[in-house]
Amino acid sequence: MNEASNDSITSTSESRKDFVVSQKHGTDLDEEISARMTASYSEISFHSDQDGGTIINEEQKTAGPSRPYDLPSEHRKQEKFPLDMDGHVRYEGDMTHYVADDLEFKIKLSSPVTKRGDTPVFGSSSASRSSTPSGKLYRQILAPQIGQIDITVLNDLEYEAQKIAQSVDNLIENLSSILHSNSSLTAENMEVYKDAVGKTCDAMDNNIKSMYTILAKGEEVSQAMVPVQAQAARITEIKRLLQIFENNF
Repeated sequence: MNEASNDSITSTSESRKDFVVSQKHGTDLDEEISARMTASYSEISFHSDQDGGTIINEEQKTAGPSRPYDLPSEHRKQEKFPLDMDGHVRYEGDMTHYVADDLEFKIKLSSPVTKRGDTPVFGSSSASRSSTPSGKLYRQILAPQIGQIDITVLNDLEYEAQKIAQSVDNLIENLSSILHSNSSLTAENMEVYKDAVGKTCDAMDNNIKSMYTILAKGEEVSQAMVPVQAQAARITEIKRLLQIFENNF
């Protein structure tokens, strides 16, 4: 029994060692494969960079209307492209950040505009120019940006203009009626004022006449009192004589 158990233990330990060795061998194979792949990629990229650099140096570099053919790097620092004309450029090491101005407007200009009845003739220079994005951009810059006119909008504008004109006419009519009523009221006020002034003048004339009549009557009374004063003087003289007679007798 002990020998069987020892044999089983040794077999299990040997199987574990084989499994560990196989795992290590598998990981080593994976690392070796990845190292070979990275080496092959680096060789390919290195050769492609050398070939591409020679081809680019041999070919003539042409810039587009709004952006250059390629961006500058550390190997081409002496070459300056006018990127600041249409945007902002910022350099961070080998990275070149370019931010275009009015990108949405440029996208709208570069998008094709379809018009009714505008069918390009194939084989002509105008069709070849309009088929390219620069030709479309050139045509859109030259062509006026006029959209299709909606007839319903014109009808709505005419209806609203008629409503405004009718409202203005009603306002003018109401204003004229108000002015007529104000003028008639002013005329009535003037008539009333005239009547009041006339009646006041008549009353003052009557009062003046009454005062003159009173003064005339006073003069008549004063003239009528003159004989009364003479009679009063005679009465006082009679009283004096009577007093003398009483004193003597």
